[in-house]
Amino acid sequence: MSISASVLWTSAGDFVYFLDVERGSYSALSGDQAVLWRKRHGTMRARRNAASGESRLRGFPLPGIILAARCIWRTRSLLKRGRFQEAYRMAELAAVAGNVRRAAAGTASLDKALARFLLCESLFGSADPARDCLGRSLSLFLYLRALGFPAAHYIGVQSLPFAAHAWVLMNDEPLLDTPERLHKFTPISRID
Repeated sequence: MSISASVLWTSAGDFVYFLDVERGSYSALSGDQAVLWRKRHGTMRARRNAASGESRLRGFPLPGIILAARCIWRTRSLLKRGRFQEAYRMAELAAVAGNVRRAAAGTASLDKALARFLLCESLFGSADPARDCLGRSLSLFLYLRALGFPAAHYIGVQSLPFAAHAWVLMNDEPLLDTPERLHKFTPISRID
């Protein structure tokens, strides 16, 4: 049986959860099927590090607010058109490009960067910001990486009731999220 490279999975409790990066969809197995899957394929396959490549945001030395707007607009437009794989790949490439710019992050203020991001996000408006975790977290991740901050992007799942969530951590601290909310999610994907 061949498993597509775009399928990630994690085991949580009696379930095995799947994220199909190519299609942007979730699914799950439980019971005997989950046990059999774990025996054949292991408990997890998550992307840990990005492959090398060229980021679309590389060489984009714009003032913070314009860069934040571009990251938000690009991510939302891709997700709105159902192009999750392209948005995810853009984040993977930003991780590689961001590693080159890490030295610059020492001179930038994280608080200032987050304030600019939130200002820009408020200008774009979201019908339901609490449920827009994927678009928000990918946009924030792209923005921080473009500035050279060592942010990490996560997608996680919880068992019962099923829920999925995406968030950004930096130095093991959640950004624009709370540790209390994140403790119930098992990571299925990590880009850093």
